[in-house]
This record gives sequence, structure tokens and C-alpha cells, in this order.
Amino acid sequence: MFGSFVTRCLLCVFLLNGLSFTSDPLLVKEGQSVTLCSNINLDQNDIKIMWYFDDVRIADINAVNNGKTCLNDQCKTRFSDRLKLHQQTGSLIITNTRTTDSGDYKLMITGNDNYSEKIFSVSVSGGAGNGLDEVFVMEGDSVTLLADVRADHDRSVWYYNEIRLAKINGGQSSICTDYQCKKGFGDRLKLDNQTASLTIMNIRETDAGLYKLIKRNSDKIFSVVVCGVPGTQDQIKKNLVRDGESVTINPDRSSAAVARIHFVGAAAAAVLLLVAVVIIIVKWRKTRPYSGAISAVESESS
Repeated sequence: MFGSFVTRCLLCVFLLNGLSFTSDPLLVKEGQSVTLCSNINLDQNDIKIMWYFDDVRIADINAVNNGKTCLNDQCKTRFSDRLKLHQQTGSLIITNTRTTDSGDYKLMITGNDNYSEKIFSVSVSGGAGNGLDEVFVMEGDSVTLLADVRADHDRSVWYYNEIRLAKINGGQSSICTDYQCKKGFGDRLKLDNQTASLTIMNIRETDAGLYKLIKRNSDKIFSVVVCGVPGTQDQIKKNLVRDGESVTINPDRSSAAVARIHFVGAAAAAVLLLVAVVIIIVKWRKTRPYSGAISAVESESS
């Protein structure tokens, strides 16, 4: 009884206050595009997504409209036409990034009388950067990792997590000859024989990670971030947990790092827990005289 009451109280706290997520910093080179993944399906009823930068709303979208960006002059001055919204998920795409785009972007998701928030910390660096190219792509799309080499002159080898994906040398190429490569990618890889650029088709969340191109004189590393596209409402219902079953919570990988979850209603939960204890004590005290009377009657009758 007590445990059930406390559980209901905690659920109320989370529904009323929502959940707050903070992603690890996203490092982007100036001029590149960056996608801030919502991991939400807008087909769900009553879901609305709003994006803020420096407490200024810069975009919103729901299942009814096609999304609006730069809703005020302040946003238009800063971003112009460089903001886009993914129609299915509401993820925010910032194109042709500038160093002035660095800062915290807040995603607010509302619907069904509750909300959640997530903060994306974006850092845009000018110049050559740290040699790591970060690439953002939506699940199901294709992405090409540009090699920038003359394949007929240079020997180039592609690796993913130390698994060799492809090799090209003097115009002769081979792709996915490794068992692990075939198991992970199947026939979804394509190699450009002229430039040695690697294309990943129908990309999956499991394809996210570091891709390394080893060339004759230098190496090149790509960090691929895959934004998940949640299933339809029917598919989501299949994932509901029955009472008594175990549940595994998958952390959001959309920012190429594990999100840290902060329960913003923790203080309120502690208060409710204290109230629950007080209620139990009061109820217990009220039942004591009645229990004592019963004991007295039983003693007299014996």
C-alpha cells in the first residue's frame, strides 16, 4: 500500500515537472552543418516541439504544421535562412555554421499534459579544427564521407572501429571482404573508385561512430552521428511495459554521447515522500485506540 502510494506520487512528480536532459558538447567546424536530434515522432498525438537559443524561440513544429523557423527579427538577424526542421522528428538542422552559433540550444517537448527538455551545447570552431570531421545524418538516409584524394594515385583504406571496410589502390578496389563488415553493413557500402569517398546507404543508429581513412601521407577521421527516427504510434505501443516486467532505458545517442539524465522533480519527490510517511503515521495512530478496545473486550470475555 505504502510503496504503491509513493510510486504514484513519484510518477505524478515526473509528469508534472518533466525530465531534463543535457547532452555532451557538440564540436563542429565552421561551415559544416549540425543536426540536433529530438528522437521524437511527430505522428504522436498532441506533441509539439519548440527550439530556443539564448532564451529566444527560433523554431517550432507539431504534427499539424510543417514547422516554422526564425519567428522573430532577432533570430532572422543571427541565422537568416540557415535553420531547417526535419518534418518527421522535428530535429533542428543548422547549416553553414558560424562561430557565433556557439551556445546552448534548448529543446522543449510538450504534449499530453507533460513536458521534457534537453539542452544541446554547440561549439563551432574556426580554422582547421582538430582533424575530426563530425557528420550528422538522419536514420534511413545516405551519407558520403569525402576522402579528397586521387584514388588512382593513393592507396586508401577505410576502417570502422578497427574493422576494415574498404580498400582502394591504383584504381583497384575491394569492399566489405571482412565477415564483421558484411554482418554489420551488408551491401549498404559503396566506394567511389575515382575519389575513394565512402557512401553508407540506409544508415542505422548502430552505424554511428568513428570512421578512419588511412591514406599514404595522412589520416582522416569522421565522427558519424545518426539521429534515430522513432517508429509509428503502433510500433511505440508494442514497446509498452506490462506490470511486473523489467524495462531497459536506452540512453539517447543522438549527440554522439550518452545523455545525462537529471530528474528536475527530485526535490518535490522528497517532499511527497515525507508527506506519505506522515499520512501513514497518522493512519496508524488512529487505528491504535480501536485495536486497544478490541484487546480489552477480548480480555474481559476470557
